[in-house]
Amino acid sequence: MEAVLRRVSAREGPSAAALPEVLRIGDFSLDRRRGELLQGSEIVPLNAQEYRLLEFFAANPDRVIGREEMLDLVWGYDSQTTTRTIDVHVAKLRQRLGESELPRHILTVRGRGYKFVL
Repeated sequence: MEAVLRRVSAREGPSAAALPEVLRIGDFSLDRRRGELLQGSEIVPLNAQEYRLLEFFAANPDRVIGREEMLDLVWGYDSQTTTRTIDVHVAKLRQRLGESELPRHILTVRGRGYKFVL
């Protein structure tokens, strides 16, 4: 029941549908029409889950999002994945954004989750 309530309240907040078709993230562009992350004219390879997670972050800027909520809303409530999966995917996204050492956009909020900053 709690998972359903979280999904409903998250849907009432900012959504991916309300985002512009092309979103600027530092030196990158998230082209939602083509489903691609671009750095200049170069495509940055993302797997489907990394893309969904980045789009979810972009739909929820400046908001601390817990790992459980991300699992529910990005992976789906019936997923057999663990919260550690979130950490692995966030690390990969940071690497793709060139922010492995010093994150600028996907920040860790200790004990709470992650916060996306444009």
